[in-house]
Amino acid sequence: MATEHEEGLSSIIEGIRSSDERDCGYLIHTSDISMLVDQALALGEYEDRVNDDVADFDRIKEKLSKHPRGLETMIMNAAAHNTENRRPVKTAIISSSAVYGFGRGPISKRGGKLTAMMRAIILHKSPFKVENGKNYWSAVDIDNLARAYLCLVEKALGPVGVGDGHWDSKGYYVAETEELCWAEFAQDIGERVQERLFVDEPVVMKKLTASEVDAIYAGGSTYWGTNARCIGSRLRQIGWNPERADLIKYVNQILRFEIEDLYGITIEEQELEEDERRPRGYLDNSPALQASFGNVINENSPVDATTERRDRRD
Repeated sequence: MATEHEEGLSSIIEGIRSSDERDCGYLIHTSDISMLVDQALALGEYEDRVNDDVADFDRIKEKLSKHPRGLETMIMNAAAHNTENRRPVKTAIISSSAVYGFGRGPISKRGGKLTAMMRAIILHKSPFKVENGKNYWSAVDIDNLARAYLCLVEKALGPVGVGDGHWDSKGYYVAETEELCWAEFAQDIGERVQERLFVDEPVVMKKLTASEVDAIYAGGSTYWGTNARCIGSRLRQIGWNPERADLIKYVNQILRFEIEDLYGITIEEQELEEDERRPRGYLDNSPALQASFGNVINENSPVDATTERRDRRD
């Protein structure tokens, strides 16, 4: 809510304080991990640092305090202005990774920077990377992100609640379940697009500058050329148990919709072409969409975070 409007957020906090209710009023703010990008690192380069929202909280908080927007710091400090004669406010921030999946609301069914890259590749008719394309972002599917909000709300309103160490100045939660390399993701999308557009030539990855990428999609280089690698330990501490999502299924569905929308090739025609190109018994197990994920996932249990990320500089 009012994610980039300081006066709007201040009004919301003031409105909570002005209530006649005497119990705590809660504000859960939506942010994203682009706030944690190291702007000093060259675009398209690999960064080995992974920000854990518990183990590296002080570093995260310092980075947030230096951001020119300043909204996150304002929200985390809101409780410091609580008084005895007004309703107290408790705040938390959920910072999402790159989001994918189909929304269930009445307006926006699909969106996010992964979907935007897929559409950009379809229009550009070639995969592309920002400079060397070695950069990574954490990701989360929209259903697990929704469960993060639900978990925090249920804890806040439940009989046990969430301890003071999980709100206000400590209430910063990263929502992530996996990570991907933008260039590897683009390469895989390029190959899938060519299948559906009936193109037989080899897929050629294009190396683009930031300005060239931004000409394709406004501001695209600030996402597709940067690193935002995070571990969401704090949500897991309060009981968030994300379930395994299916990025490959989502990618295939989105590509079919977008190609039909942009080029008029029906989903049925695309599926027939896929069947003709792929051998019998083909399994869609793209390493770019599976093996590149950094978190260790047990097929029979909720997703667990791990600080052991593979070195991807080769």
